Amino acid sequence: MLSIFISFISYGSIAADHQDCGTRYPLNRFKPVISYGSKTLHSEFPWHVAIYKQYSTDESGEYICGGSIIHPKVILTAAHCIYNESHSGIDIANFTVVAGKYHVSWKHTDPGEQRLKVLKIKIPETYVGFTNRYAEDIALLELNTTINYTSAIMPVCIDWSSEYLGEQLPVVGTVVGWGYTENNTTSEELRMANLKVIEFTKCRDRIANGFSFFITSDKFCAGLDNAVQSGDSGGGITFPRSMANNQDQYYLYGIVSLKDTGRSNIAVFTDIRKNLPWLNSSFLSITDPGLFEVGCPPFPSNSVALVQCNLNGTSVDCDRDSKLGTKAKLYCKSSYHNGSPFKLYTETECSPGLQWLPLPESCIDCGKRYRFNRIVPVVKYKQRTVSEYPWHVALYRKSDSEGLRLICGATIIHPKAIITVAHLVYDENHKKPVNQTEFLIAVGKFRSSLNTLEPAEQRFQVKKIHIKATYKGVKGRYEDDIAILELNATISLSDYIMPACMDWEGKIDFFRNPHISGTTPGWGKPEDGEKSVELRASKLRHKDKSQCSKLVHGYSKIFLTPDKFCAVSDDGSIPDRGDFGGSLTFPYYDRETGEELNYLHGIISLKETSSDTILLTNVTYHVKWIKTVLVSIIKNSSL
Repeated sequence: MLSIFISFISYGSIAADHQDCGTRYPLNRFKPVISYGSKTLHSEFPWHVAIYKQYSTDESGEYICGGSIIHPKVILTAAHCIYNESHSGIDIANFTVVAGKYHVSWKHTDPGEQRLKVLKIKIPETYVGFTNRYAEDIALLELNTTINYTSAIMPVCIDWSSEYLGEQLPVVGTVVGWGYTENNTTSEELRMANLKVIEFTKCRDRIANGFSFFITSDKFCAGLDNAVQSGDSGGGITFPRSMANNQDQYYLYGIVSLKDTGRSNIAVFTDIRKNLPWLNSSFLSITDPGLFEVGCPPFPSNSVALVQCNLNGTSVDCDRDSKLGTKAKLYCKSSYHNGSPFKLYTETECSPGLQWLPLPESCIDCGKRYRFNRIVPVVKYKQRTVSEYPWHVALYRKSDSEGLRLICGATIIHPKAIITVAHLVYDENHKKPVNQTEFLIAVGKFRSSLNTLEPAEQRFQVKKIHIKATYKGVKGRYEDDIAILELNATISLSDYIMPACMDWEGKIDFFRNPHISGTTPGWGKPEDGEKSVELRASKLRHKDKSQCSKLVHGYSKIFLTPDKFCAVSDDGSIPDRGDFGGSLTFPYYDRETGEELNYLHGIISLKETSSDTILLTNVTYHVKWIKTVLVSIIKNSSL
């Protein structure tokens, strides 16, 4: 389970230079008297604010979150604090920010506190809450009037320089808020905790499997026992920096976003550094709107970025509105991958109509498994899986006696294309592809039956079947047993439906590692001999040609063509006929994010009847042909 946080603030009244930021002024010296986090001192965290919401002016404000002052008219908080999941948009409530707050009660007025209405709210256009795993959980609140700075009310520091992006996170940071106490009630007084940053991959290993789904590439983890509780969302985690006068100033690095309720000592923070371009442009649009002339807006995408923007040879800021004629380079952000085998173009331009043309190629997630439910295997041959293979596809064909029936599996390689084996979509009698109208494609399926509609399931017709001209079926010993099915519409990608990764450059050779097993999902027959109702998976180990020739016997050796390789079971599970056309993927770990990415290496083609050896079509062998077909599909779909 996950818990979404809610937030915090601080107080004081001594006059302070408006140039100050991130300075703590503890006025009252008293010892902490509670164990669930420590009490703060009045005015000790002068940048922290409380955010309240009201649906009518005659009701008391409901405390929802904390936030941080970054400008006299701007508060930084978490997007989920003001986002309504039911309506997929900003909540219609009236929001009030209270600066200088120590006691959380709306009815209690702290000396020197200031109450300000929220005029406007800015969140990333791509933020959609739970649907996108709370990625880009960041928001700016523009106030209707200006905060008067004092020693008890002043901004936190943010390092707007480019150096901020490259530096390592400090070891220990400080979080404040009105989260739950040891008695499981919201604290009346502001509390604080010092948290230790947890390295990205270690954090994913330590937390519950289901919750790791929410640790997106723009997050980091920190925690200690009894550290962060529900009620702390939106507030900041700050780290001290020593100044020339030997005084510490506190810099904001993260925003409290999520917490795994199963692991009370770990919280997840939105990384300011990863969201700095959006933060910078949105902040300037509030504080200095004159800087933004009418033009093409920064490209609103959490996957595609514009870089090296220039106008008539002069470098300009890609994070601001761009004048007509501005040109920019395109690239996929960290942990995203180009949706096509190679970029059809690398530049875009601010064009009439105030839009970037040509539109960037899609940068997409690929090969990520989301294991929400861990189910212990109950059969010998295949392990149960749930939401674990989002690239796997069910391929159905019309039958005179049964209507549409499942014939094989396939793999998403592009939002408009899936890949499978040719022999299942090829007419041996007429030596040509089967009429495409005989097939139905279903993505996002866990149960094989078409009568069961899965929550995320999407269905498509086949627009065109692409088979290599050299494929001759059984006469050609099933050489070039590979086919790409072009879909009649575009797959809507999500965490539950996405392509397997493709090694377009042939730089990854992980499948040859004898210690790494690949995985193939499908609905083939388990040990009881009946076709599986639920998706299962087999573990297979790659065998090279010399090993393969020893494993394949007699007449079967003629099917060991140059584009084939063998695989054998690694766990006693064996793919069956219903698994033909499905993928064999191998895991590779992204060096930047630590995420597991699964790359397509083989397509199940044949199975020797006298043994458990599987023959697969080598995708790398055919990568040039796959590129050519995908480029034609992409070009045709954009006409």
